Parts: sequence; C-alpha cells; structure tokens
Amino acid sequence: MKSTETTKQDTQIVPVQGIVMPAVNAQQADLNWLGGIFDGEGCFGIYAHKQKYKKKEYIWYRPSITIGMVDSFIVKKIYKMFNFGSFYIRKTRFDRRMNKDCYIWNIQDWEKSNKVAEIIIPYLRLKKPQAFLITQAFKKRNSNE
Repeated sequence: MKSTETTKQDTQIVPVQGIVMPAVNAQQADLNWLGGIFDGEGCFGIYAHKQKYKKKEYIWYRPSITIGMVDSFIVKKIYKMFNFGSFYIRKTRFDRRMNKDCYIWNIQDWEKSNKVAEIIIPYLRLKKPQAFLITQAFKKRNSNE
C-alpha cells in the first residue's frame, strides 16, 4: 500500500449532509473504512499451541488476524486488498436454519500479521491495543532470533 501522508489538496473542507469534514483521497477513505470493519468485525490475537513429541511438550505462539461476516463481498474485497491470507466459508450447521454462512479472511503468519497490524493501527479505535500487541510480539520475537 502507498504512503498515507496527505497533501494540502487532500485536506480541503467538504460539507457532508450538514457536517463539515475534511476531504480525503481514495486510499485514505479505504483505510478509514478498513479500520471500521476491523473494529466492528475483526479479531486480533496471539494463541498458544501445544504439541507433544518424543515425550516432550512444545509450546509455540501464532498470531491470528480475522474478519468474519455474512457479507461475502466485503470479506472478498479485504482479501483482494491485501492479496494474502486465507479466505474460507464456515457453513451453517444443518440444525440452525435461521443462521447464515460466515465468510472469513484470516492471517496466521508473523510477518504478514505484523504488516497488517502496522498498516491498520492508525485507523483503529476500539481494537488498537490488540493490534499493537501483535506488533510488539513480532518485534520481541525477531529480537530473540
């Protein structure tokens, strides 16, 4: 993605339905929109995984950034914006006829999770602390290697 710096022409004041707001370029608008989607429908986490091998237990940590919604168009758009991660459908159970299928975009790779978190942190309101933890864990993990 390109730099998010705004120029003088990008910050013109534009009235929107009686509210005065600064004009933004298309990329800035996409990042603001994406921040809202992540705040409302997204999940940032670091999960511990255990495995036994030759009578010894190993624990490793994996990041996870997920967006899950019943609107496939939005989730596919986000998948195409980043052009990585996995996209899949969690089907409704047969005994829950009123529920809808859930479309999910997920990343469980340290480098890519860190990249997404760094891009989206300035545009988050509610989930900024969780995204920040991914970036901090990534830095700590890389300093130990």
